[in-house]
Amino acid sequence: MEFTIHPFITLPGELKSIVAGVFLLLIVLPLVPGTVSYLLFKILGISGFRRLFSYEARDSPIHRLHPLTKLLTSSAIGVGVALTDSFLGLLIFLLLSLIIRIPANPSERKVRGLAILLISNVLLIGRSQSFLNPAFSRVVTGTARGLTVVYIFPKSLRWMTEGITVEGFVYGAIQSIRVISALSAALRFISTTHPSEIVYGFKTLKFPIEVTFMIAVAIKSIPSILEKTSVVISAERARAMEIVPRSISRNIFKKIAATFKALVDALLPVIIETLREARQMALAATIKGFRAYKQRTYYKEIEMSKTDIILTLAVLALFAFIIAAQFLAYKYPFLSLFQ
Repeated sequence: MEFTIHPFITLPGELKSIVAGVFLLLIVLPLVPGTVSYLLFKILGISGFRRLFSYEARDSPIHRLHPLTKLLTSSAIGVGVALTDSFLGLLIFLLLSLIIRIPANPSERKVRGLAILLISNVLLIGRSQSFLNPAFSRVVTGTARGLTVVYIFPKSLRWMTEGITVEGFVYGAIQSIRVISALSAALRFISTTHPSEIVYGFKTLKFPIEVTFMIAVAIKSIPSILEKTSVVISAERARAMEIVPRSISRNIFKKIAATFKALVDALLPVIIETLREARQMALAATIKGFRAYKQRTYYKEIEMSKTDIILTLAVLALFAFIIAAQFLAYKYPFLSLFQ
């Protein structure tokens, strides 16, 4: 099924194609990700995003695991989805990344927020692949024939893409499993591991303390920045400032410009506060002798239990299996599942 939209019927053919291309490129194509982002913000809110990227204190088997075990598990899933091309293999890693969250006993809000975030990633990646992947979008020049075409773009946009296809969306949805599996595993690691334990986990792997400290601060800063954003927006709303001005309702371009200005005004205090907090953290680290000695001491030593040792060995075996599958699949066909 092929159809085209011609909203500018009265214009000459070539000019109509140019105007339609500009309209699609600047308005229609950014509309979907913009709408999804807006809905995510409205449904989850800043507090929802902060909850997703924050440590959640719970008494669960996952929380009690050694940081190294949790770090290796998340890394194994990330490496696995990066190297695996088969759909069944990707599905296995997705199920694994979701199943290991169950013993962590996450809150209902966190589960709901994660589900919304993962589903939106599937939709956005599937949409982008439906018209940006040359293997599925070159429906006019003939390099991608036999596909279910949903829309043919004007000639002025065919330097970038030619059409939207159902097969492209399905391919993108399958490939999005890589992203959502790794994202789910990473968020599970962050939400079940205290920042100080993250430092200890990387220290166990003999990472330089500078790198370890940088990673821990970056992870800790995400919920902190979101919290500052929430405070700034609430303070500005209390002063009768609107993110989306209601007074400018007739002219859509003025409304977009006013909204952009309001967002910039809201983000500037957040940036200033973040830089101020970074400076205070740097001063605190200097006062406490950060990097003064080659060997650091830790007030709390985390011992690996038998469960940690068994799981760590299992994860290392999974690592070895994934790597071996890339080289031995030609000899053992069943390994092509992870190739």
